[in-house]
Amino acid sequence: MRNYCQALSVEVLRHDWQATTWLAAQEQSLLGSPHRVLVRQVLLSGDETPWVIGHTLIPQLDHSDLSNRLFQLGSSSLGDFVFQSDDVQRDVLQVAKVNTEDGVLWARRSRLQMAYQPMLVTELFLPDAPVYVKENTQ
Repeated sequence: MRNYCQALSVEVLRHDWQATTWLAAQEQSLLGSPHRVLVRQVLLSGDETPWVIGHTLIPQLDHSDLSNRLFQLGSSSLGDFVFQSDDVQRDVLQVAKVNTEDGVLWARRSRLQMAYQPMLVTELFLPDAPVYVKENTQ
């Protein structure tokens, strides 16, 4: 996304620990049925134009300090943190079209494994996101 703007900004909308009783069964299963997750919701903007609403679930695991390091991200991009690591793998990818008041928007949900710890990253691509721009193929 940084390739499409001069300045990529992250506005943190939510960033806290929650019990997992409200998660869907599929989310529980994909995360390994933890008792608590870090819920991180952000608005990513390129050159002050909102592009993506991101929602990340990171289980709190006793044997890993990764969730604690991610808890300290603040307004840094999760992508910048995660994809600087050599031990990140995407093993589940779901793509969907979502009907909104702004029309049909694309969304994706990925399960990433970082240092053997799963996290679910869901992104809703807003109308001005670069994913909707058709490349000039001439």
